[in-house]
Amino acid sequence: MNTLKKLATPFIVVGRWIKETAWVQPLLIVGVIFAIIFSIPSITSGIQGLIDSSSDDIAWYENNQLSLDGTYDKTSNANDFFADFVLAQQGSNEQEGWSSESETGKANAKEIMDKYSNNTGKFFLFFVQDDCSACSDTKEAAERLVDYWDVYIGDEVDNVPLFQYQSIICDEEVDADEYEDTPAFEYLLGDQNYNIFAEQCVDVGQDNNYYRNATTSTKNTIEDNLENLLSSDSSSSTLSSNFQTPLIVLIDTTESNTTRNIISTLFYSLEGDDIYARTQFLADCWLGQEKFSADYRA
Repeated sequence: MNTLKKLATPFIVVGRWIKETAWVQPLLIVGVIFAIIFSIPSITSGIQGLIDSSSDDIAWYENNQLSLDGTYDKTSNANDFFADFVLAQQGSNEQEGWSSESETGKANAKEIMDKYSNNTGKFFLFFVQDDCSACSDTKEAAERLVDYWDVYIGDEVDNVPLFQYQSIICDEEVDADEYEDTPAFEYLLGDQNYNIFAEQCVDVGQDNNYYRNATTSTKNTIEDNLENLLSSDSSSSTLSSNFQTPLIVLIDTTESNTTRNIISTLFYSLEGDDIYARTQFLADCWLGQEKFSADYRA
């Protein structure tokens, strides 16, 4: 106690002197004001840094973007994609699709989807938006996977397609009168082909290796979020109010996909406490190993 009293004594003396010396107090007030003023640029710089980082993430997704411009009359790149998806999955009267499980149907499906996978047969479809930390984590892991492909994928794995992706930026702003009051993404949710895609997501999302091997908490999250693909809370202002990002869908028309669906798996966030673990998780998904394998044992 005596030691603490000795340490506090100088501060007590200074405080008493300031209190009793009237002319010092205005100087202190002015000093505090100037300190706040001079600190504003640093604070602003920090906030701007966060904004720039978020913008950089969206810019990366924009490199392979399925634009929402045209969803009002179903002419957007996103609408075209979902039409192709349905044709590849279900086929038509003229040609078989993937679900026929025939060699011809699978070949047709791959040919249709190859425009999105750079002819490799496999790609991620990312649903993202600005100001989404999990979207940023996904982008960082994807970039690292590409930069260190040999480390995470390895030369010993044969016939593995290089990383490919497409993205739908859910909060994309389209400069047209039709979208002044209704977001472009909202019109997409009224497209029949998108609804067929969403229905398949609901089915596959709860019937794939990752879902079966995930924790109970992760399963519950996937189930809740998938429910919002087809319906919305009656109290929500728009259909898309409860749409969760990122939604990460792996579309696979390669021989490694032996299911009846060209969607092989999906999830809403990368597992891992740091970028290294999250990158490994994304690599495991691409390779169909660990939790994405039927042989996984926790």
